[in-house]
Amino acid sequence: MINVNSAVVASGSQANPALLADKKTPSTKLQARDLHANDANMESIVSRLLCQTKGHGNKSVKTGGWGGEQIGMTVNKNGASLEFGCASGSIDQPIRTNAKGNFSVDGTLTRRMGVMPADPELLPKPQDVTYSGNVKGNTMTLEITSKADGSSLGSYTLTYGQTPHIFYCA
Repeated sequence: MINVNSAVVASGSQANPALLADKKTPSTKLQARDLHANDANMESIVSRLLCQTKGHGNKSVKTGGWGGEQIGMTVNKNGASLEFGCASGSIDQPIRTNAKGNFSVDGTLTRRMGVMPADPELLPKPQDVTYSGNVKGNTMTLEITSKADGSSLGSYTLTYGQTPHIFYCA
């Protein structure tokens, strides 16, 4: 939690003295009327700080193709599709990073077989996974973790605009 009172004092702005003296008032309840009337800048600063703690103001991962060794990822505004040598994946929600470029979203991963069985009951089922990682510029690190047992299903480095280097299962 952000201590808004510290942010106010650190910026040199003045807040409503009654608000500062009232220890029962949660610092996240600070509203524009509680700020000094002529300090519109402080309102903006407090708003940005509060948004960061609530996960708002995050940045969307760049849409388009991301590629790496044994992985290709196509990001759109609603999620992404992933292609691996022996699997495919899906993310059905926007991928947004925090201020440090980190992200974590739920999705699915479906393993492929070389020869597909004739019986549909024997086809691989989608597995619930978490796709997490970090984006810095045009480089993404990606970790895939099974939601069933927490095991790692792979770590990858992708580059925006790079053609994927995938060797498919035979």
